[in-house]
Amino acid sequence: MDRVDFQSVFFSMIRKWWLIVLLVAVGGGAGYLTSQLTKPIYEADTKLYIQIDQGMMNESFVEQYSKILSSRTITSVITNDIKRYDIDEIQLMSMITIEIEKDSNVFTIKAQNSSPYIAATVANVTSQVFMDQINKIANINAVAILDKAQVPKDPLSNHMPVKTLLGIFLGLILSISIIYLIEYFDTSIRSAKDIEEELNLYVIGLIPEHDIR
Repeated sequence: MDRVDFQSVFFSMIRKWWLIVLLVAVGGGAGYLTSQLTKPIYEADTKLYIQIDQGMMNESFVEQYSKILSSRTITSVITNDIKRYDIDEIQLMSMITIEIEKDSNVFTIKAQNSSPYIAATVANVTSQVFMDQINKIANINAVAILDKAQVPKDPLSNHMPVKTLLGIFLGLILSISIIYLIEYFDTSIRSAKDIEEELNLYVIGLIPEHDIR
């Protein structure tokens, strides 16, 4: 066919409802299983206070302190303190993030890991080393730890509903695409209209179907 009759595609979808149901179920099931089989991630955080003008607590502050935190001087000390967990500097930086609280001198260091104990340990060691190094560089006690990280009891959300819905949506799109392609490449003639459009011939009559027995 030169073009697809979307009405025929619609009726083809009705005839092949089982394919749509099957792929939607497979997609939703795959999304659900993916969320369940993904290793849970735990997050621990520690809060620090820094003596600085609140007007300076902005994104540039976070960027500046992130660079200090990722410096070899600090990361080497941290990895040495947690060497029993066999975490290198690259893995360490992928685990840690810094966040600031709006209109506050408080900022948070977070650490994520599949082990809640490692996450808490990394957060506490990082904040301690960070505080020591900043105070040493500034030559004053500019940074202090407010709250140490506690071992998290619950993992972060595995986004199971989102992954399941995404799987269902992808299954629906795939099933419709398959039905569309089947209809697009189907060259069978089902009506007099198909003969006139495909062969440029006029149909002058139709032989009705009879049950001869």
